[in-house]
Amino acid sequence: MSKVEAYSRSQYVSDVNYLLTLGFVKGGETFCGKVTIDYNLSKKSEDFVVDGDNSECLFIDYKGKLIKSLTVNGIKIGPNTPNVWVKHRIYIPKAH
Repeated sequence: MSKVEAYSRSQYVSDVNYLLTLGFVKGGETFCGKVTIDYNLSKKSEDFVVDGDNSECLFIDYKGKLIKSLTVNGIKIGPNTPNVWVKHRIYIPKAH
């Protein structure tokens, strides 16, 4: 994350809380889990734009290999929603 991105995020996100639930299989090489992130948002961020300046976008760092489902404010984000998971970042669509 760049300094510009960190500053931008600090201007509209506060009171961040994480709840992690992990499931491990004995002897397994992978695991599954659920992450719930609650935060206060003071203003909407911009939407991700391919090859654009996305420093004003709200994103979550994610280096996993699979996302089974993504729900934002009770609305399930479908796999066909463009530009949600790009280069280890999950961009939260402005509409949500």
